[in-house]
Amino acid sequence: MLSYPEDWASYYFEHELDKIDPVTLYSFYAPGPFVWSDLPKVMRLSKAQEACLNMGAEAGLKNGICVPLRGPLGEHTDVAIASDDPMVDPKENLDVLTLLATQFKNSYSRFVDAADPAGSAYHLTRREKEVLTWCYAGKSSWDIGELLGVSESVVNFHIKNAKNKLDCSTRIACVLKATRLGLIFP
Repeated sequence: MLSYPEDWASYYFEHELDKIDPVTLYSFYAPGPFVWSDLPKVMRLSKAQEACLNMGAEAGLKNGICVPLRGPLGEHTDVAIASDDPMVDPKENLDVLTLLATQFKNSYSRFVDAADPAGSAYHLTRREKEVLTWCYAGKSSWDIGELLGVSESVVNFHIKNAKNKLDCSTRIACVLKATRLGLIFP
C-alpha cells in the first residue's frame, strides 16, 4: 500500500527503482527502524542510489523513516513514512511511529490469518514431531531409533515424510522450518 505521490510511485516502479532503493535494500539488514538521512552513515551509496533518494525528495519525499518488520515465517515488510515538510524531524517521533507500524502489521496479520490460517497448511504427526525434535538435538537416525525403540529405517521414513510436508530437501532445513513454524519446540 502506498500513499506517496502517484506520479512518483508510477515512475519508481516503471524504472524498477525498488531494486536499487537504499531504503528498501537496507531494511533487509537493518537491526531496527532507521531514518533515511542516516543511510550514508550505514551503507555505501552508489550514484544510482543517491539519485533515487534525490528524485524521491524532488517528488515530495523530503525525509522519512523505515520500520522493517519481520514475521515468524521469514516474511519481511517495510513501513516507510515520509514527509513533504523538510523541517519535520523524523527522529522526533520514531518510537511512536515504530509502535504504530508494529501494531498495524500485527493487526493486519491477524486479519489475514483469520481468512487463511497458516497453521492449517502444515501438519506433522506426533511421531514426525518427535523425530524432528531429536534431530534438533543432534541425534542420528540410528540414535533416534534406539531412543524410540524403532528401526533406523522407520526414523528415516518419518524424516522423509516431514521433509515432503514442509517442502524441504535436507534434514537441517526441515528441523529449522518446523521450529520456525512452531511445529516443534526443542
